Amino acid sequence: MVAISGGGHLANPVKSVWGDPLQQKSLIQPRSGLSPINIGSGDSQNFFATVGSAVAKVNDDGTWDTILINEPISWQVGAVTLNSTVDMSQDFNFSWDLKIDRPSWTYLCDGLGFSLHPLYRPGDKIVDSLEKIDYILPSIFGRHSDGSSVTSSSDLDIGQNLHSIGYSGSQLGISDLMNAIAFKIDTYLDGSNLVGLNYIPGTPYGSSQHAYNGVLEPDDRFASGSPEQIDNSYGAFISTDSNGYSGKSQYSAPLNGYPLTSKNDSFGNVSGTSMKVVDNSWHPMSISYSASTYTLKVVIGDPATSGAVWNKILTTGERRVLRDRKNWAFSILGATGLGVEGNTIKNVRGTFTPGDPVITTRYVDENGNNLQPVKSTILSDWQVQHPGSTQFVDTSSPAIIVKNGKTYRRAQVNGTFFDNGTRLNKRLGTPGSGGTVTNSGNNTTVTTDFSGVTFVNYVYRQELPANSTDVTADLQMSVNSGAFLKTASIRPGDNIAFKYTAKNNVIPIWSKVTAVQSLGGLFTPVGSLPVDVTQKAGLLYVPLKLGSTNDLKLGETGNNTVTMKYNGANNAQLTADDAGQITITNTPVSPNAAPLTKIVSKVSIYDQSNQLIDENGDPVFGSYFYNSSNNQAPLSSTDPVYNTGNYAPVTDSVTLNDQGWWYLDPITKVLTIYPHELNGALDTAGQSVWPWHGQAAEITKVVIKPGVTARGSLHNLFTDLTNATAVEGLDALNTSDVTDMNAMFSHCQSLTSLDVSHFNTANVTDMNSMFNYCTSLNSLNVSSFGTNKVTSMRGMFQACTNITELDLSNFNTGLVQDFSFMFNEMHGLKKLNVTSFNTTSATDMTVMFAHMNVLPNLDLSSFNTSNVTTMTSMFEGSPKLWQLTLGGSTKLASDNGLTDPALQTEISDAGVTYYVTNPQWREVGNGTVHEPAGNAKTAAQIAAESQTATATRTYVWDQVGKQTITATNGIDFGSHQAPLQHEEYNSSSQSFNLTDNRNVRNGKRWQITAEVSKQFELNTDSTKKIIGNPLYYHSGGVTTNLTSTAQAVYNGTAGTGYQDTLSIPWELSFKAKPSDIPAPGQYKATVTYTLVNIP
Repeated sequence: MVAISGGGHLANPVKSVWGDPLQQKSLIQPRSGLSPINIGSGDSQNFFATVGSAVAKVNDDGTWDTILINEPISWQVGAVTLNSTVDMSQDFNFSWDLKIDRPSWTYLCDGLGFSLHPLYRPGDKIVDSLEKIDYILPSIFGRHSDGSSVTSSSDLDIGQNLHSIGYSGSQLGISDLMNAIAFKIDTYLDGSNLVGLNYIPGTPYGSSQHAYNGVLEPDDRFASGSPEQIDNSYGAFISTDSNGYSGKSQYSAPLNGYPLTSKNDSFGNVSGTSMKVVDNSWHPMSISYSASTYTLKVVIGDPATSGAVWNKILTTGERRVLRDRKNWAFSILGATGLGVEGNTIKNVRGTFTPGDPVITTRYVDENGNNLQPVKSTILSDWQVQHPGSTQFVDTSSPAIIVKNGKTYRRAQVNGTFFDNGTRLNKRLGTPGSGGTVTNSGNNTTVTTDFSGVTFVNYVYRQELPANSTDVTADLQMSVNSGAFLKTASIRPGDNIAFKYTAKNNVIPIWSKVTAVQSLGGLFTPVGSLPVDVTQKAGLLYVPLKLGSTNDLKLGETGNNTVTMKYNGANNAQLTADDAGQITITNTPVSPNAAPLTKIVSKVSIYDQSNQLIDENGDPVFGSYFYNSSNNQAPLSSTDPVYNTGNYAPVTDSVTLNDQGWWYLDPITKVLTIYPHELNGALDTAGQSVWPWHGQAAEITKVVIKPGVTARGSLHNLFTDLTNATAVEGLDALNTSDVTDMNAMFSHCQSLTSLDVSHFNTANVTDMNSMFNYCTSLNSLNVSSFGTNKVTSMRGMFQACTNITELDLSNFNTGLVQDFSFMFNEMHGLKKLNVTSFNTTSATDMTVMFAHMNVLPNLDLSSFNTSNVTTMTSMFEGSPKLWQLTLGGSTKLASDNGLTDPALQTEISDAGVTYYVTNPQWREVGNGTVHEPAGNAKTAAQIAAESQTATATRTYVWDQVGKQTITATNGIDFGSHQAPLQHEEYNSSSQSFNLTDNRNVRNGKRWQITAEVSKQFELNTDSTKKIIGNPLYYHSGGVTTNLTSTAQAVYNGTAGTGYQDTLSIPWELSFKAKPSDIPAPGQYKATVTYTLVNIP
């Protein structure tokens, strides 16, 4: 080893002797433990960053098209740098297409190719690939892409990092990078010799002492008349030492006419071929690396025809650096000096293994253009500042970015995750996204784990100034094929053609431009909607196209026309606004009529972008623009600081004159429905839409006027009227032609009563969720419902928690297939008769009787479950269900949710209390429900037995009744003068009341014992007690002097009655001598009676 010193720049030189890497085993095990990642050309915008003079042209979907590395201008250096480290213990490859545009200059200067360089932090030890000199890097070093040196420890460009490049002129742009390995296409040989001039050892990357070309040894092997210029293009591997200076090109070969070639020499072994490369045409180029042989291979063109191939085996010194550095950076570079050419690449792709988990943050507009430079954070670098942490936290994203005179507002944070070789796109902060996003004012905190390679994309939207004309929109209408106008008078049944237009006046690409119009339930399509138009949640989505696309370039106009039928009726007045709501401005003139009014139908313009996504990673309708004054658009977000971009840039409207059919009073919030035929046919999203749904939570009451009829679907008619306390007029609503009552009253949480007793449901096929979550209903009369055609009762009464009794005796359920969740969470239901149910068509009984908190018994003897495929958790969480009857065709699945009772669980029936004595069930058999005579069984055994049973069986919890005794709570012997002699005072006649509810008790003997558990004490002084035992018990002619020891006072034998009761008369007397009483006053004592079994 040679140690070099000079000028004090070599800090702490270290001599170390390494074994010859050529003789050592290759590093074929991955250092990082991460999986290989494949980069497709559509991912280049994520995996690479443009540095220096490089500029990427972005497609409308955010992917990169071509990347101009540098224009044909002197003294340029540009690159696309990989946003991840490369593990060089593993094979890797990268490929791209290149185009070299040579203007009038005769020569290429100073090359196009790739570079690999190790990453260094301040304070790292660096080994030299050429001289084997180790030294410690200073606390501050590095270079910005503009060539200036890093001078602060807080500078983000400190060190030799992923995005480091050299300076312009000479050697591809790697000059100044330490220990870099590169390949270039060039025609200009480097002749400056720095040895003895200004070569300063120990000066790291970014040092101000470095000369612009940094060549240690002139490359004049192919000079023709000049040591620096030749008449031919060539390919060459080049490298730098630990100070960033380069040596002679390691592999060169010239040909006439600017061909590119390779030849046999000491640096490789390939056959001579040639191809044109400096011809302003696209040529493929690739690099591959074999870790087992330390071999780099470069291919330009097709080697089988006119292509060229170069091979390089890493030198001993380069392998030494390889073993010393875990993390390496990869870049595709181009540079010019005095000579110029334009270097362009595209279709960058490859496969590599990351050297360390990395998180790259990007700041992009909705077209995917970078608004400010990307930042890459490597786990090992992060842990220098956050020891032991594997979680990335970013609080530095700006709420506003200003670029090129335009203001952009942060809209969303997305994540693209590459872990174990797989890719996942997620909006951060959503389930499964691997990250969280929290907001406080304009401050956003993003947290995500280091795992593989992660790209955190901050998406920004351009903020429109007031009265902006960046985009313009127009909406006109034609009535019954007439001229297109802005206002018109219409009649029920008229056909209205809406024509939508929008123009892009400012942005390069406006993607998936779509008009969104609120129709308020007043319009339905004439025939089928055009295939590219959808209707969802009361809104119409219309793509505005130029030709076949609604991706509008700058200056282009898109339009579309949709024809709708007006369904308005007399006696109502409406105004439809752009929030998808209907409001009324006038008061009805009579109980069932409303005056003529205006309907204002507004349209908003939206777009879609691959940058703006939902929680599943799919594009959402949003807007390229942000306009705070337009936050009432149909898809607007409620949070102006952090949102999904759902703001429209412009709106336009047309005015229609007619009468409508419903009215929501702006003061009382009472919804009135006037004579009209209700038919909420499902829209293209499968949802039934009603015009008041945008204000559902505001409605306090519903009034249905006489003359309202219904046909077809009432799906979701009053869904989510959470504050409505009454629905009046249901008795006059004709429902005989209704087929769908799905979720009709779902989540009407404030209704305490609901009169549906007059409903004609003979043609209804769907009662799914009809009353679910009507949590305040106290009762519900559905006894008149005709259910012969119903196929789904899923969740019909779910979470009707206040209903205590439900009469379903008239239900014909022969066609019902889905009973799942039907009675789930009916916490207050005490009685349920389903013996009339026909379940032969049933396939799903999941959670059917689950979470019924007080239901004591179920008779399922009529249930035929032969076609049921799932009854998971059918009885789950019903803690009071102690009696269950099953029929011969009732087959229970093993996961039905029925459980065994806990010991001593209480059963209350007909005023009598029983207790579980054995934590199992027992078949009633020839006994009774409280005196079962069958065998004890577990819940699992009941389910198993049902598979083969053919007879009806009833099971109850294994239980026993209690033998209880009651007596008077107190006896008062009265007040007396202190006796002069032995006195006796008698109580009134008393009695014991005995109740015996035990299952097996006939002939069982029992007795009552009595004891004085607390002596007579003076109330005012507990130390004064009456002497002796003054209490005597009298019953059946027998007298017993009561003491502190328990004595039998009655013996009995249990009878045979279902409930054995007995009344036993008795009385007490008090006998005391004057000397036994210590002082005058009130005395109290306690007598305890105990009922016990005896042999």
